[in-house]
Amino acid sequence: MNQRVIIVGAGMVGSAIAYELTRRGVDVLVLDSGEPAKGCSFGNSGLIAPGHVPMSAPGVYERYTAERDNPASAGRFAPSDRPALASWIEQFRDACAPEAYARGVDALAGLASLVMPLFREWTDSLGNVFDLRESGALIAACSDASLAALRAEAEDLRARGLPVEVLDAVQTREREPAATDAVRGALFHPDWATIEPYRFATAVLSAATQRGAEMRTSARAARAGEGYVELDSGERLEADAVVIATGADARELLAPLGIDLPMAAAIGWHADLRLDGAVRAATVIADREVILTPMEDRLRLSGLLEISTTPPAGVDPARIAQLLRGPEGVLRGITGEVVSEWVGRRPSLADGLPAIGAVPGSPGVYCAVGHARMGLTLGPATGRLLAEMIVGAPLSAPVEAFDPSRFSAARV
Repeated sequence: MNQRVIIVGAGMVGSAIAYELTRRGVDVLVLDSGEPAKGCSFGNSGLIAPGHVPMSAPGVYERYTAERDNPASAGRFAPSDRPALASWIEQFRDACAPEAYARGVDALAGLASLVMPLFREWTDSLGNVFDLRESGALIAACSDASLAALRAEAEDLRARGLPVEVLDAVQTREREPAATDAVRGALFHPDWATIEPYRFATAVLSAATQRGAEMRTSARAARAGEGYVELDSGERLEADAVVIATGADARELLAPLGIDLPMAAAIGWHADLRLDGAVRAATVIADREVILTPMEDRLRLSGLLEISTTPPAGVDPARIAQLLRGPEGVLRGITGEVVSEWVGRRPSLADGLPAIGAVPGSPGVYCAVGHARMGLTLGPATGRLLAEMIVGAPLSAPVEAFDPSRFSAARV
């Protein structure tokens, strides 16, 4: 009899796991409390960034703490008296220590070699109707401090064999003519790419369903454990294995299984402009936490970062306006009609790394959560690794650093 797997969550990560499992002949049921890929998989930047460094970098804790009461900060901890957020921030502070950060860079660099080969393989198989552009990406600095931080990051990445170029101001303008004199220098990542994320995620899930996977929407999981998922309607579904891939809401499902997940949301926004050709390739303005991504006939401005355990009430017009001001004085010609606005919760674990693997003490239960700003980038790689774990195949990359057992309640 074929193995049966229930995947809870139909975002990029859950869809990728379904895609890889159905390729191996596994019987898959995917559940989602809403509609597939309508969270961060819909609204993210569309930037594919192999070897992306963890959010928990040295200096970030101090900067976000100092900006806590500034609602216009590019990055901050949200004001809150919730104990869960205070605990998350305390653990995040520890993860920002240089030694912990270096371990995180090592772990993510270990997955980098999977990223673009899988995107190429999948787009070749599905038909590249997702506007995959392998044009590299630029991270621009507008201050000496930002440029120094980028140079240090470049050293970290080069030491791990990842390609990156450090550009001075003149070289930056040669690569991106829209850049103004405000740009002091930049990093260029030749191996980064962009894609239309929602269309890609839904096509991956569609391919899985065409191979026999079942998709159930408006199906909220109330409990999960060894061999079962129970919906809030009371319906009990049984399977040989269960994968929890519910993003920012994963904590509630994993806590009864002994996983004390330090989960918060890195809230981010996007605004799409009807604008084509404004920049040659994806460009990140480091000082302002704003990303510009060309997508078909539009330009997506995304980013900003607010760490919170409270879901946003809706799209904040002030944050959208801040995104639209992001390129001012830095890049020329970024004007156009706003055709889409969005806010979403990027699920973030306090140590800056996702949790990918078996849940200790619960045979047959796995999780793939906490990808923060790397859900698109690591979605296919996570899908492959989880599928390999479930069917007992050799793993394509090291996963020890992502083991969910690091959050086992017995160890916390």
